[in-house]
Amino acid sequence: MTIDDIRIDIYLTQNRKDTLAFVKISVPIEIDGVETFIDGSFYRIMPKRYDIRTGQAYRVVPPKIKAGIKYKAVIVLKDEDTWYKLEEKILNEYEKELKRKINTAS
Repeated sequence: MTIDDIRIDIYLTQNRKDTLAFVKISVPIEIDGVETFIDGSFYRIMPKRYDIRTGQAYRVVPPKIKAGIKYKAVIVLKDEDTWYKLEEKILNEYEKELKRKINTAS
């Protein structure tokens, strides 16, 4: 499996300054010969100052839960390069969804 096999669904928000979109990722897996997906919801795309690494003005935030006074990520990718590839794919899908929305509005 590669990053290209992961399905990304973008849900744009309206009138929210803190969250630009919600993201659902679906990772294909096979269990007992049956193909299915593991879904990871509640990723968020949030505004950010310009990022030198990605060249974007927004960032992807993984789903988190409150643990005491801190928040901890629910889904963790241990390999930094894999996270960057997934983040890039999510941001590319976000930009496509923005363009699609603009084109259908005009």
